[in-house]
Amino acid sequence: MSIAAAGDPARSVGPLLDEGAVSQFDPRYGEAVPLGGQIARLVAPNAGPFTGAGTNTYLLGTDEVMIVDPGPDDAYHIAAIVRAVGGRTTSHILITHTHRDHVGGLPMLQRSIDAPTVAELVPSLNISLWNGLFVHKDTPADIREKIAAVARETVMSERAQEVAAQTGAQVYWLPAAESSAQITADIETSARIAEILGN
Repeated sequence: MSIAAAGDPARSVGPLLDEGAVSQFDPRYGEAVPLGGQIARLVAPNAGPFTGAGTNTYLLGTDEVMIVDPGPDDAYHIAAIVRAVGGRTTSHILITHTHRDHVGGLPMLQRSIDAPTVAELVPSLNISLWNGLFVHKDTPADIREKIAAVARETVMSERAQEVAAQTGAQVYWLPAAESSAQITADIETSARIAEILGN
């Protein structure tokens, strides 16, 4: 499978992903793919280890839309979003988190679409995206410690940090108590956003 390079979906950037990783997923770069209901997805041509086939941008709504995550600073992708929105009103732009692959295209998008970001509507809100390694609460302590040690070594490795820097991700390790506190805060923030947006 040929994975497209940013800005030029016809150009291959090589074997960034295993063939099987995207065999059931056709990103259809440059096209708004209906997912059902009032949701459409556009995939940015920025394939990589952290972005899979590319960063997803979503359009929610029919007559009026909300854009979720403009994606990377990529003229091809931003033009696809603008085409997909067409003449419809954009109520606002929601940024789920501030990794470069999700927010990098915001300035370019805002030059074409006049819509506030949720952060502009509610400046005190900040959302991070967290992923974690979770084990069952009954896992023996010595096994949990071994899993945590391997996971931390992997996450903090030079290669993981290098890939993160190339893709705009931030990779870090938090001990269990700090991770739990961050997840709790992010869930509370998400609930505030849903309340503010009336959902």
